[in-house]
Amino acid sequence: MKSLQKEVGKVSKISGFDSETLPQKFMLLVEEIGEFAKSVRKSVGTKTHKHSKEHDPKGEASDVLFVLLDICNKLDINLDKEFQKKLKQIVNYK
Repeated sequence: MKSLQKEVGKVSKISGFDSETLPQKFMLLVEEIGEFAKSVRKSVGTKTHKHSKEHDPKGEASDVLFVLLDICNKLDINLDKEFQKKLKQIVNYK
């Protein structure tokens, strides 16, 4: 995940996303989560609006991860390190 987060930082800078504020990034994250949810709903046959655009769950999941890693970069969060700590906590919940 560390290499992904670094790559997201590079791509964000190249594409100009690094100038967005945290509130803007969080709004985008919520939007991407919504698109991911809708794509999953459609892929399992849940009824959606007939004019609703088709989305690929794999692509939408990637969008969510990109924005999340971009936010973590902005907040100087090493998500790989924090995720490993969280996994250990979850294992110890038993």
